[in-house]
Amino acid sequence: MSADLTPAAIQQFAEDFASRHLDPYIATLQQASTHFARKEVNDAIWGTIVLTPIEVALLDSPLLQRLRYIRQLGVVHWVYPSAVHTRFEHTLGMLFHMQQLIAALNTAKKLQRTDESEIEYLFDEKQVQLLRLCALLRDVGQIAFSHVSGSAVEALSEFVTLPREFTDELAYLGRVEDRQLTEILTYYIVQSPAMHRLLSGLFSRDDITQLNFGSDPEQKAKYILEKVSLALVGRKIDERLPLMHELISGPYDVDKLDYLVRDARLAGIPSLLDIPRLVQKLTVCSMLVENLPQHIAGQVNTLQADDTAWLFGVKMSGASVLDELQLARILVFTKIYRHPKVIAIEQMIRAFVEAVSKLVSPHRLLEFLCMQADDAIVNFGRGALAEALGLNMATLSAGKTKLLTSAEAILASIRERRLWVQAFQLPGSFDPDRDGGSPSDKVDQFWENFSHPQKREAFAGRVRAEVHKILKRRGNSNVPDKTALDSMVMISVLSPIAGETQTGRAFLIQKSRPPVQFGQSMRMRGDWAEQYMAEQPRAYIFSAPELADTVYIAVERLIRDTFGVRFPGWLAEASKRGDAALLDYKRSLSPSYWKGAPFDIRPMPSQLSNQAARNSIREFDERRRSFHEPATDGKLDSLSASVPPQKRTIAWLRQFETDAHVQCALVLLDNFRFLQRKDTVDALRGFIDSHPAFRGAWIVAFGNPKDSSSLQAYFSADLGTKEIAHPITLDEFARKHTNQPLIFIDDFIGSGAQASDIIAAWFARADLRKALNEKRDELDAGTREKLTTNRVAFVFVAGWDVGIEAMTEVTKAVGMKATIYRHLGEQHIPFAEERLRSKFSNQQVKSFMDRCRVIGRDLLRSQYHPASLSPADSEKSEERALGYGNRAMLFATSVNVPTQTLTVIWRSGTTDLVEWMPLLRRRTKT
Repeated sequence: MSADLTPAAIQQFAEDFASRHLDPYIATLQQASTHFARKEVNDAIWGTIVLTPIEVALLDSPLLQRLRYIRQLGVVHWVYPSAVHTRFEHTLGMLFHMQQLIAALNTAKKLQRTDESEIEYLFDEKQVQLLRLCALLRDVGQIAFSHVSGSAVEALSEFVTLPREFTDELAYLGRVEDRQLTEILTYYIVQSPAMHRLLSGLFSRDDITQLNFGSDPEQKAKYILEKVSLALVGRKIDERLPLMHELISGPYDVDKLDYLVRDARLAGIPSLLDIPRLVQKLTVCSMLVENLPQHIAGQVNTLQADDTAWLFGVKMSGASVLDELQLARILVFTKIYRHPKVIAIEQMIRAFVEAVSKLVSPHRLLEFLCMQADDAIVNFGRGALAEALGLNMATLSAGKTKLLTSAEAILASIRERRLWVQAFQLPGSFDPDRDGGSPSDKVDQFWENFSHPQKREAFAGRVRAEVHKILKRRGNSNVPDKTALDSMVMISVLSPIAGETQTGRAFLIQKSRPPVQFGQSMRMRGDWAEQYMAEQPRAYIFSAPELADTVYIAVERLIRDTFGVRFPGWLAEASKRGDAALLDYKRSLSPSYWKGAPFDIRPMPSQLSNQAARNSIREFDERRRSFHEPATDGKLDSLSASVPPQKRTIAWLRQFETDAHVQCALVLLDNFRFLQRKDTVDALRGFIDSHPAFRGAWIVAFGNPKDSSSLQAYFSADLGTKEIAHPITLDEFARKHTNQPLIFIDDFIGSGAQASDIIAAWFARADLRKALNEKRDELDAGTREKLTTNRVAFVFVAGWDVGIEAMTEVTKAVGMKATIYRHLGEQHIPFAEERLRSKFSNQQVKSFMDRCRVIGRDLLRSQYHPASLSPADSEKSEERALGYGNRAMLFATSVNVPTQTLTVIWRSGTTDLVEWMPLLRRRTKT
């Protein structure tokens, strides 16, 4: 971090800032005969608020009067026009609620008093005034646009470690969470010499009530300011009342009690918070120091173990009011603070701050935001902005002139309400099985990376570069340069709203048991707040309206390329992008831009939009229901695992990028044949009718138990015992002392290489084996004899001519007098090229088949590591590019897809470095 932004440097800045605002005021008080008296102020929300003389004196100071020009909600009024209230009104509201909390807790203490020696009230006069001053001074460190610019500054690299360094400096006071920039400024302003001079001067006046803080005005001021500053950053300020500081910085502090109602009401949003009931349910309890909760006892240093300390909290019967507080907070956040348009404007301010941070030093940026009012900044033209920043436009470099122009353009867009829009939304959660998209663990990996500020900013830079690339490829005129794009595209990650660090820290006070924190109760009941927030968006990407579609396309591609994450199809609508507009935009980009991009984010071919295509898809999906597809572990085929079944067909089709190829692929769907159970029964019936000698034969699956032939044997039982005997295994057949015939059943035979190799292995005929590298067992002599002496048939539900010929030859060669039969010949099996030529020109068919050949070859080769791909493997891939045998069959059994089927239908892998999703998954042998 820059050396001038240590806590010490911020302290010096805060002291100078306080001096600039207070010293003239102090001089005026010393010279004029100003008299401070008790004052009543009417507040639009809470009614009459009473101020003591010292509070009037502080409130009249320029340091607090400047809060009149800082809007409480930063930029919300651009969305909710009536929400124009300021930090000044909020300060009065906090003062009001501090008195309400003090009165409620004092009453609770008085009602519990059983001994005259006990203190009557929880807070004495000194503590009351101290707490009221805490409320009054809580926001003195606020800057223009409130939390909006504060968060933007904190995100700058020069400021990012400041909260942690500040916390480390105060570590001797106990553990506490890091504070925001404006809280750090407030701490140092309150402790500044100028504030000390003002307060000590006020204590020297006759019209200021002399509270019992001692007789020396200097010591009074020192004591009060030290206590106030510590309370404002969440540090303990009273040993006997270890939770006293939580009235200003705690689970139901005065800040929350005011803004949850004021912000909602003035924005026109109903508030669910019942403050009177919350106040009514407050109570106190005394405890020996040794019995205090551990995290509190560790911060009590001066009391003895048997001394008494007092805790306060909510009665157990009022636990529901804390739920209401939590709910009110969540609803205000989701309806107001996190309204997408509000966040969009906040990102415009953030872009403005980032642009200015490149023009001036961090010190000058902070001074600018502290000294200027919200409306003044928004209304700056380029010259006025340069003057306010202390820049000489005549000597600015070209780069800084661009930055100044970008910064002023953002302000102009805000004041003319040409606001940024939502370009991309990252959903809180989705169901990948229902919605499509990557599994949650993969999304979580991406989110973990995206949540890291530096990595996220690097990704934002890549988005802007991709946007610039798209605009250039599209041929847009006046493409914004990098400097301009830096101020036109921003990512906003939403931090958690609710949790134990907020309402969960409150204590529930029980009559007969020790106090318990509300967070423990939340965990036992289930944290409904966390469940509610899980459905909210995690992050947004905003941009100028004219860039929104470009940004969506850029982000979609980068997330897929970088993280491999696929989001659900409804994301475009959730991101306020129109599907039709995005499709037109994608189609306007040249094909070269989409090279290497995943198929599912490329433009949908127009051919898939017509009714005929939809009919073909619907009819194919109806037929594929009979196909019992194997599951996938998602490793070898992550795409089909991530796409819901009802979307698989169209996802496969869109991988063919031209309309002509999509037309051909649709014809493949129309002609694709799935074997049915009925086909198996018809095959057996047809064989027995033509070969009556086999009536009553045993049925044996031709293959191992894991092959689909086992299912065909099971289906054979549908034929009935009058036609066949029940299915058995080959071993069982060999043990039977009968000459009853035997039928081997299988669903499909292609070239016959596998079937022939099985027979050759059975009979130990190495000379007849095929070079398949398959390990097969030979049969014992008795089984081989039965196969050569009994009547044996091989029935295939469907098959190629060459396969039938191969089986005829091999069975004859081993001495079997087998009958080879197939039910469905080649004339009943669809082949791609044959069916396509009846529909399209030779040129279109050739183009499509060539594309299928290239894809199929790539898919087969992708199973090998490039370094291990041998010439033989490469040649084999060419020979099988259209399916084993290169005949491009369009066929599947009820449980599997033969390898002879067109490769692009069943094979996963990569083509052109892009993952290919198969239409149908194939069962492997293992």
